Amino acid sequence: MAHQTWQRALRAPLWKRLQGVGQRHARNLIPQTVLMLPLVWLVILFLLPMLIIGYISLTVPASAIPPFLHIFGWDADFFSLTISLSFESYFNVVDDPVFGFSVLNALRISLITASITSVAGLAIALSINALPKQWHLLFLGLMVLPFTVSFLVRVYAWIGILRNTGLINTVFGYMGLGPFDLIDNDRAMVIGLVYTYLPFAVFPIYVAVERIPRELYAAARDLGAKPGRYFVSVVLPLCVPGLLAAWLLVFIPVSGDIVVPELLGGTDAIMVGRTIWLTFFTSRDWPTAAALSIVLLVVVILPILLVRNYIDKTMQFRY
Repeated sequence: MAHQTWQRALRAPLWKRLQGVGQRHARNLIPQTVLMLPLVWLVILFLLPMLIIGYISLTVPASAIPPFLHIFGWDADFFSLTISLSFESYFNVVDDPVFGFSVLNALRISLITASITSVAGLAIALSINALPKQWHLLFLGLMVLPFTVSFLVRVYAWIGILRNTGLINTVFGYMGLGPFDLIDNDRAMVIGLVYTYLPFAVFPIYVAVERIPRELYAAARDLGAKPGRYFVSVVLPLCVPGLLAAWLLVFIPVSGDIVVPELLGGTDAIMVGRTIWLTFFTSRDWPTAAALSIVLLVVVILPILLVRNYIDKTMQFRY
């Protein structure tokens, strides 16, 4: 049978045989191309910019455009090759207390914000999951509805709410309380950051919660487990991957946020994103700003690796 099939294939015209080969290659090429798109996106939008920043961090500042000397260059007569490789920018980052404080303060605010959003995201995800199935999509859509409004408009709205003559202090003023200092401090900054990044925490936690079989609750209830015991022993362990993903999705962008600390934190809010911005565009010290960016990247990557290692060990133990 196979021999007859081969004979029919060989008797077919050459153009039909080539067309069949081309179709098979095209079918194999489509999934390979789809799989390559994320890799190309990662290289162009992440790896290549980080390589450029890493290159600038090893250069020497100069009064020129751009304001640094390239590592490899020629002298004025173009007779000899000059090498201007320097680690001075990294020493500046380590020695200057302002840079160290800005990194530590950014990590502190990011840790607080990520923790609050993770807890709030878990509560919201559980509340949505408790609703009938047909309502889930509606409430998830309401979570992203604020994104249809400009980010700056939403942050400025919080200024109107938190300032001394704002909505909150006005309400407390009618009660004979206040005014409270709610603006230009860390509290205002955390409130704005939690509001901004809360949807990023809700969705991964909702996915983890939605995967929990509802039969587990009935089984736990039949075994005499109270709701609190069921939450701690069943729901919370199954939500850990979603909680960790939500924590990282908030922690990473908050650590480099510029707009919210600038508008709600006041002049005393020294965050690493703002420090990098000022070093780049005000001081025009591109090598030091690039070195600070690399340091921030290394500091942010560390918790990512720890969380990934924890998830891998947990999944290996579970399965």
